[in-house]
Amino acid sequence: MNYATRSAKQEITEAGKFLGWLLDEHNKTVATMGQVHIDQYLSEGASTRKHIRNFVRYLERENTVAGLDVPARVAQTTPLLTQQQRLEHIRTLLQAVKVSESIRLAGLLFLLYGIPIGRLCMTTLDQIQVKPNVGITIAFGRNPAPIPDEIIPLFLAHLNTRDHAGTLNTGTNWLFPGTRAGRPRSPDTLLLHLRNRVGINIQGVRNTTIRGLVEEIDPTSLSRTLGYSKQIMAKHATAATVPWSSYVIDKNPQFADEPRQPR
Repeated sequence: MNYATRSAKQEITEAGKFLGWLLDEHNKTVATMGQVHIDQYLSEGASTRKHIRNFVRYLERENTVAGLDVPARVAQTTPLLTQQQRLEHIRTLLQAVKVSESIRLAGLLFLLYGIPIGRLCMTTLDQIQVKPNVGITIAFGRNPAPIPDEIIPLFLAHLNTRDHAGTLNTGTNWLFPGTRAGRPRSPDTLLLHLRNRVGINIQGVRNTTIRGLVEEIDPTSLSRTLGYSKQIMAKHATAATVPWSSYVIDKNPQFADEPRQPR
């Protein structure tokens, strides 16, 4: 089998894997995916995922998608920020009064829990619990995640306004309503705001956030809190050199549903 044939077979295989991932992880097709999904897919797996590039270019030529891009080369190292850089981003968003509350809150949730922007945009009010004198929790997975006290005032202010909820998107149940009636905020629009206005390195922040969390919470409990698969959490735990994490959860199953609040 010559090189061209092997290359074509690999591109077809990788395109199929990508389509399966889109449907399984996000309930999306190529007609409804965005750049945020491509970025996430490339950041979470092996370098062979870069072979979806020609498939995406084909979709562009067929006018199935527009404005999407797969980098010609995928970095061999995992992009990471320091925890200090992550904390600086958190401080910036807490103090950025000229940035809308929705962008600030979405960015802070991303910095705290590493939830993909696409999933954040699909969050509904049903996932939020506000308990007077206790606090706020948000259910990304089976276990509710706590909202730190410092963010609660911004969270409550956002719940009271929710940008377009009182105008174009009246009565919506989305935590982040979009400009179109009945639709959530566009992940690509939010992504651009966080990248360009706040200067957030999306892949770097996500990897750093999850690496920090797996140092405090075992992969199984973390997957239940954030809604990720155990395999992804275990992968980050291994990269963060936390060899005891799986052992703890196997030997102490009574702690599986009691994640600690992340720093």
